[in-house]
Amino acid sequence: MAGTDSNGISGTEGETLSVPDLCEMHFAGVPSPVVLPDDPSVLHAFDQCIVGWPYRRVPLSAEQGGSTPPLCVIEPRGQGRFRAHSRYLDEPLDNLFPATAICVVLADLSQAYSDLTGDHVFGLHCGGVLIGGRGVILAGERRAGKSTLVARLSSEAGTELLGDDVLPVVADGSVVGLGLAPRLRLPLPDTATPHFTTYVKQWLGPFDDRYGYLLTPALAPHGRRVKAEALILLDRRPAAPAALHALPADELLRTVVERSIAGPVGPEAMFDAARELSSRLVGLRLVYSDLDEAAALLLGAFPADGRNVADAVAVAQPIRSVPSATHSDPGLAPSVRCRRSVGTATRRIGDAAFLWRVGDGMLWHLNPTAQAIWSLLARPTTARTIARHLSSLFPNEPSQSLLEDTMTLLGRLAEEGFVDVRT
Repeated sequence: MAGTDSNGISGTEGETLSVPDLCEMHFAGVPSPVVLPDDPSVLHAFDQCIVGWPYRRVPLSAEQGGSTPPLCVIEPRGQGRFRAHSRYLDEPLDNLFPATAICVVLADLSQAYSDLTGDHVFGLHCGGVLIGGRGVILAGERRAGKSTLVARLSSEAGTELLGDDVLPVVADGSVVGLGLAPRLRLPLPDTATPHFTTYVKQWLGPFDDRYGYLLTPALAPHGRRVKAEALILLDRRPAAPAALHALPADELLRTVVERSIAGPVGPEAMFDAARELSSRLVGLRLVYSDLDEAAALLLGAFPADGRNVADAVAVAQPIRSVPSATHSDPGLAPSVRCRRSVGTATRRIGDAAFLWRVGDGMLWHLNPTAQAIWSLLARPTTARTIARHLSSLFPNEPSQSLLEDTMTLLGRLAEEGFVDVRT
C-alpha cells in the first residue's frame, strides 16, 4: 500500500483503526461518506463498478480526521486482503478480497440511498431490467438465479439493466437504477452457453474466488427512472421447462413486502406504498431450469411493439396459477454441533435484523427468537444446548417444542449456508 503514515479513524465498534493513507468518497445525495484505501488499484476497481453516480474523493488528514462518521471503512490488512467496518453490520468482516470488500461498500451505498428522505418511499431487494422498453422487476429466493438471469438478459440487444440487488421505489410506482454493476456467482454454471460465457469474459471486471462484477455496457446510469410494469418471481426447479404463470394478487403483494427495505417514511407508509405498487404490476411466476430458455421467454413476453404488458404475456405463453416449489426443511439432530459460517454477517435495517452473505442480494429476516439463537451460534453449539438457554427466556413453552423449533431453524440455516455443521 502506498504511504506509511497512519491516519486515525473510528471504526464501527468505537475502536481506532491505524491504517495507511485513506480517502473519503462523498456520493451525491448520500450524507455519509465511505472510506477506502488511497490506493490506485482499489480506487480503479471501485470506480469501474459505478456508472453515472457523481462523487468526489477527499484525502483523509491525520490531523483533521473524517468530516462525517462514515457508512463504512475498508481497512487494508496486508497481502491484498481487507477488513470491512460498516454501520449496518454487527461486527467487521475480515480477510476479504478486493472485489468482496467493494461488495460491502456498494451494499451500504444502496441501503443509505434507500434511507434518504425524498420522493422515493422504500427500496426493494430485487433486480430490474428494461425489456422492450418496459420496466420489469425480477425477484426470487436465494439461489433462484436472479443476478445470473439479469446478466444474461443484459447481453441481448435492446435490453437495459437497472440493477441486480436494490431498486429504490418512487411514490408514483417508478423504480430507480443506482448505476451499480451486477455481480455474478463464479464460475458460471456448466449449462452456460458459449454466447453468454464469451459475453461474461469480455465484460468481467473485479472478481474474486466466488463473485465477479459484470461491467456491461447495458447498465443504466445512476438515477435512471422507469415505470415498473411487471414483477417476475423466479422459481428455479430441476428439469423444469421455462414457463410463465399467473401470480395471485396476495402473493404479489407478499413478494413486494417481504423484499422491501423500510425507507425514511416508516413501515406503515412503506406497506401502503408496497400495496400501491403491487396493484399497478402484472405479477408472474417464472418457473425454469435452463437460463437461455428463461431469457428467450422473457424477451418474447415483452416485445417493443406497444402492446399492453398483460396482453403481450398472454400471447407469449398461457399462464396459470401454480404452487410454490416445496423446499426441504431438514432439522438438525439435537446433538449435532454447528456455528456461524465464515462470511455471514448480521445487517441492521432500522429495528430489524437480517442475515447476509457478502455477494448475495437476499436478506434472511431474524425474529427476536432467531436473533437469540444466532447470538449463541458465535461458538460451536448444539440444538439441545440452545433449547436449554431458550427455556429460561420462554418458561411457558414446552421444552420439547423449543427443541424441535430450534432443530428446524438450524436445519434451515445449514441448508442456506449460514451455519457450518460439524460432525
